[in-house]
Amino acid sequence: MSKILKKFVVEALRNVDSYTKIFVQHDEHQMKQIQEIM
Repeated sequence: MSKILKKFVVEALRNVDSYTKIFVQHDEHQMKQIQEIM
């Protein structure tokens, strides 16, 4: 039981990590566009 739970937590953390990377890249892209406009 605990092994399955641990595996689930590890997978969730990996997903969160990849999502944050995508969001950070998206934010950086938007910041560049805003700077170009200004």
